[in-house]
Amino acid sequence: DLPPHEKKYYIGELLYEKISIIDQRNAGKITGMFLDLEIPELIILLREDQKLNRKISELQ
Repeated sequence: DLPPHEKKYYIGELLYEKISIIDQRNAGKITGMFLDLEIPELIILLREDQKLNRKISELQ
């Protein structure tokens, strides 16, 4: 099992790819903000596009 910081790194990479499709210009900034969330919440955002879109809209 990976340590939490490594899990966040990999989750961040995956989230960045999804976020960049929606908002390429701000994808890095948004991903960085998301990485302040707990790992279980990040996993939900990875799995559920609707929640990811809603969260991105909140930040824009």
